[in-house]
Amino acid sequence: MSNTILQLKTIPCGAALLLLAVAGSVLSHPILYTNFTHSMPAGVYLAIGRPARPGDDVVFASSLVPTFGLHVPPLLLKHFTYGSGVRVRIDQAGLSVSGKLVAPRVVGFGTSYSGTIPPGKSILLGEDSRSFDSRYFGPVPVDSLQPVEPLLTWSAR
Repeated sequence: MSNTILQLKTIPCGAALLLLAVAGSVLSHPILYTNFTHSMPAGVYLAIGRPARPGDDVVFASSLVPTFGLHVPPLLLKHFTYGSGVRVRIDQAGLSVSGKLVAPRVVGFGTSYSGTIPPGKSILLGEDSRSFDSRYFGPVPVDSLQPVEPLLTWSAR
């Protein structure tokens, strides 16, 4: 008769990360996030325990922004590109900063915004020109952003 209560088996690293990501998604404050979209590198991202700031990669709930009938995942991963005090314009052309177009829109729908980003708001962009980001939905509250760091990423191509 064996006294073994739990037998652990060796599983591939990728499977372990996927298991951790799934387990993290059911917690009230997940520690791992996965991304399989083209907006940012595909992979697993680790939550950072501090407030978000410009320069961070961040995760936030897509329910916080207008989606214009598009099918978007429940969580979006973007880059916190601009914070309060920056003068921006979002229109049919795209996102302009201080009068210079920095991120053109690929499709012709979205929110319009013009002014200085107020305290507590952020402009978020994806790495891909087709990313669904602030060019379409405008500023996002900073306190809704969870900063993350890439743990394991791979090329989607």
